[in-house]
Amino acid sequence: MKQVDSKFLVGVDGGGSGCRVAISGMDLIPKAQVTGGPANVSTDFDGAIHNITGAIQAAGQRLGISAELLAGTQMHLGLAGVISDDIGARVIDALPYRYIHVTDDRPTALAGALGNEDGSLLAIGTGVIAATRSRGKLRFASGWGAQISDHGSGAWLGRRLLEEMLFCCDGVKGHTSITSQTFDSFKQNAADVACFSFQATPGEFARFAPDVVAFAAAGDVIAGKLMHEGAVHLQNSLRATGFNVGDRLCLSGGLGKKYERFLTPEMLRELVRPAGDAVSGALQLAMRAAVNG
Repeated sequence: MKQVDSKFLVGVDGGGSGCRVAISGMDLIPKAQVTGGPANVSTDFDGAIHNITGAIQAAGQRLGISAELLAGTQMHLGLAGVISDDIGARVIDALPYRYIHVTDDRPTALAGALGNEDGSLLAIGTGVIAATRSRGKLRFASGWGAQISDHGSGAWLGRRLLEEMLFCCDGVKGHTSITSQTFDSFKQNAADVACFSFQATPGEFARFAPDVVAFAAAGDVIAGKLMHEGAVHLQNSLRATGFNVGDRLCLSGGLGKKYERFLTPEMLRELVRPAGDAVSGALQLAMRAAVNG
């Protein structure tokens, strides 16, 4: 029988732009919270493990928890890039802790937003989570990574902006304010844009997303088109999870509220505030693991 320390729980929410760690008691009230660097284990495994470990250690130090006690604490990690059981097992093997549950970031986001209630979630940050819980069953769409999925995400908006900018550079389309400004940031060198795209991480693409949001709000045609295009993808993903008009819906993530005015009113008929965030969801799942063994 495992000897989990029952005083503390550790929850980790790891995404392409950063990770968050919380330590709580069994009351699920965070006693220490720390942010760290990117934690997508598919795009940079070693870097993600380094950032996750550093953030967990920093949170433990804030509470004066010894490394030995921390190693015996129940943890749940919801990480971007855990797209298979093999990757999850590799994460567990790489971390110096004994009692770890690892999933992708979708179950933790859903648990945080909905608790135990039925409903749907669109979590839009560097990546995308579209999820629905109905009668205890979970269905997900998207979340397969920036290269071939996560349409509507921050990474996707950034990549699409650079694509549109190059269309303008080639004369296929006319520049707007956002493409001109972005091109200037690359010193008007299209080759530099292409070279950037060859090695950019999802988080690096996502750095352009706030510009898309801001220019769309100011009426920029290309930025507005990208937000509308992203909203269509997001709504299609949500419907694929079983969402129906009139169902409860939570919007979360850095871009969740930004997309609200681009989604159809029917989708938002039962819009509710998330009960919590993904790191609180990770703590909930850690407690379940500690209680159920």
